[in-house]
Amino acid sequence: MRRSTASKPARPDGPLASAFDPSAAFRFQSLLVRNGSDTQAHGFDRMVRMGQEYLAFVSHRLDRDRTLMSDLAAADGPADIAGVWNAFLQTAQQEYAEETQRLMSQWLDGARDAAADVQHQFDDAQTVAGSATDAAARHSAGKAAGAAARADASAN
Repeated sequence: MRRSTASKPARPDGPLASAFDPSAAFRFQSLLVRNGSDTQAHGFDRMVRMGQEYLAFVSHRLDRDRTLMSDLAAADGPADIAGVWNAFLQTAQQEYAEETQRLMSQWLDGARDAAADVQHQFDDAQTVAGSATDAAARHSAGKAAGAAARADASAN
């Protein structure tokens, strides 16, 4: 679709002209939609990475469980079985602790990223809202100056 190169019509001026610029509202809404979509995409990406990490860990642990069964089947007696179980449980405890630490680290990184995303969105929204407010103030000041000039002209 080709954009028209015609210039935008000038905003009406005069006593009934509004200080509200609808294009600022459209820019603000567009910003909110874009930022919301970006935040959702970042959050989904973080969730997928955490899920992949956890699934890789579960796959690893299932392989360890299978190895445990083979080791128990090959054990030469109760003392050997106790040693196999002891080694398995110590390894499992350490690996689960490490995995919990990795997942918590990813979660904290995600929380920091989300906070930064929200701060960025707030800054963008504040910039857009500020420019709209500045435009409205300039418009109101122009109207006041015009009214003062008309009052001076009618007084003379």
